[in-house]
Amino acid sequence: MGLATNNPLSIDIHLDGANIDEMAEFNETANGFTFNPTLFKGLGVKNYFEHCQKLSQLEQKKPLSLEVLADDEVTMISQAHKLSSLGNNIYVKVPITFTNGEMTTGVIEQLTKDGLNLNITAVFTVQQVQKITPILNGRNTIISIFAGRLFDIGINAEAIISEIIKLNKLHLNSRILWASPRQIYDLVLANKIGCDIITIPPSILRKISLFGKSPEEYSVDTVKMFFKDSVESGYSL
Repeated sequence: MGLATNNPLSIDIHLDGANIDEMAEFNETANGFTFNPTLFKGLGVKNYFEHCQKLSQLEQKKPLSLEVLADDEVTMISQAHKLSSLGNNIYVKVPITFTNGEMTTGVIEQLTKDGLNLNITAVFTVQQVQKITPILNGRNTIISIFAGRLFDIGINAEAIISEIIKLNKLHLNSRILWASPRQIYDLVLANKIGCDIITIPPSILRKISLFGKSPEEYSVDTVKMFFKDSVESGYSL
């Protein structure tokens, strides 16, 4: 049984870092699923590729983004093909840079020529997207901009992603993804500026069930929670 509440907006939701039970819980709400090595670590995954295989067997239709592990061009390309072989719905996540800060343009160019579905991840700037624009050749690639992490460092992610959306309309045929949300309202912001996709972890996505509740109603709910907790704790003044 999936989550009873569906997405009220036009933007696609890709569930981020879900365990197997959560993938089933949100099967009616999620339009796709995304993972990375850090999320796998949090899920307690021991064998990276075996878990990728398991995920690909569980979900064979909706987009499933799985990330390479390598930090060099040759191995990254090899790993991308290995992941892509798991299914036609696989989007291979390729970081925008290597760990030394150099961009992975050679990898992206080769994999684009090879016809792989790509999810260019860990994007933070308009300039990064400008540099890969010539090599994407209008291909339907996902570009993941880490909105939450931009907000973390005091930068207006909404403004940056809006610029990238304009660039995409002029020169690309990519799908723009709002990544690393910090609250369910990110869904509203991402939809407002015209993002195609947002990734949301289960812990945040559950709050979508609150959409439609009035501020007055939620105010009373909050007061009831405070009162209930004080009674149950046996507090007195």
